Amino acid sequence: MPTVKFPSITIILCSVFLVFSGCGSSSDEASEVPFIPSGNLGKNITIDGKTFLKTSFATVIEKGSSVTIPSEKYPRTGNVFIWDRTVTINSYEISRFEVTQDLYEYVMGSLPHDDSDSRYKNEVQKYRPVTGMSWFDAVEFCNKLSSLCGYECVYTMTKISRKNKNSYIQSANVTCDFSKNGFRLPTEAEWEFAARGAGKTSTDWNYKYPGSDNHKKVAWSIMNSSGYSDDDVLLRTHEVGLKQPNALGLYDMAGNAGEWCQDYWKCKQPGYESTIPKGDTYSYINPVEHAGTFTDPVVDKSQYASRVVRGGNYSSTAAYVANDNRYFSYQYQSAKNTSTPQTTAGIRLVRRP
Repeated sequence: MPTVKFPSITIILCSVFLVFSGCGSSSDEASEVPFIPSGNLGKNITIDGKTFLKTSFATVIEKGSSVTIPSEKYPRTGNVFIWDRTVTINSYEISRFEVTQDLYEYVMGSLPHDDSDSRYKNEVQKYRPVTGMSWFDAVEFCNKLSSLCGYECVYTMTKISRKNKNSYIQSANVTCDFSKNGFRLPTEAEWEFAARGAGKTSTDWNYKYPGSDNHKKVAWSIMNSSGYSDDDVLLRTHEVGLKQPNALGLYDMAGNAGEWCQDYWKCKQPGYESTIPKGDTYSYINPVEHAGTFTDPVVDKSQYASRVVRGGNYSSTAAYVANDNRYFSYQYQSAKNTSTPQTTAGIRLVRRP
């Protein structure tokens, strides 16, 4: 098989070339968004004859291929791809947009968070990202969407516990089978590799934010999400796909809604004797394995205390929407196997081709 080298990345390719077909036919996507990059872009999801706009996927690593990011020193120190760790990722596709309220409500029957309307009158409310679900709710959504689209469910959920009959899932036993072809949450490595444009060029790879060095071009953050720079009270999400995409055609990888990930946040590291510290000091702890070969994904919860959220959100500062920023959600507690709603977090979908 031929070997193609991108900056600091080696991709092993086979002869299979895949375009994601979604779950049915779609409308003309050129009218949906202002930018279509070269590459494998799939169709919008269709369920029972209803097509949901802003639900298309991009192929990040083609079927039958894998990517290895070798161990070497990078200028960044807080991200997945750091010095002294070799990361290997298998083929996958990722949603170009965060899951919209439109799709989530159709699949689940209701929205998890009663968000106020956007103050921008030209935005479509149903195309804003859904937020306010627990990590378990996000997993349940993935399974239900997989079933509706005719895919295999990736997650197995047992002992599901809700706060009340119509409430969020606060606890469940969850296992994940990555060999299944259904929808799931991205691992951290998958999320960051896609955010960095899959290493198509060194420029894409080294941008500070997904697709740009200017966060205002790609992110809704504390600087612009309220409409007024001095009004923090009315910070809120915006319709997906209005900012500039990155090289893969992915929108809102920075800001807007934070994005739940598959991985646990590791609470103990060499040199740290306690669990997650209080206050801001947690940002200095590397949440995954300290060194050596890191084979995506990380799923061993024995040493972990929470779940990772990536991308920052509409109330984040510029530093928190950067490619190399990583943080966890207190709304998930691994030791108790519980999760409460995270009002600033949403969902970006991944599936294996």
